[in-house]
Amino acid sequence: MSTFEVTKRCSADELMKSRRIITIDFDQFSENDPAFKRQMIDLMIENLEELESAYYQSSNSNDPSFLSKAYHKVKTTLVMLNDEELDAVIEDLKNPDAGSAAISHYKKIRAEITSILLADRPEG
Repeated sequence: MSTFEVTKRCSADELMKSRRIITIDFDQFSENDPAFKRQMIDLMIENLEELESAYYQSSNSNDPSFLSKAYHKVKTTLVMLNDEELDAVIEDLKNPDAGSAAISHYKKIRAEITSILLADRPEG
């Protein structure tokens, strides 16, 4: 099983605070097929971006159904990531009174997860 950690450029203190580990065994899920592994990683990243976009749609239209539908669609990705902090901030975003702090926190987590996923993405 592979374990990946955030390696973005930042100070040592920032890195220690933002350490995030993803323990998905992509090789097992993809049966060691690099093209399929690449597709899985790309889809996970797209799902996280879609969730953010749906938040803005819901917020701008005062219609929580956009976020609710996107959440249902990306639930498999969220289960695979098994990230408690991500899950908690998504619950915050579901609250109609969620402010800019919640979406900023989500963006930070999404960027960290994306960096980790891209580090394991096969070339091609």
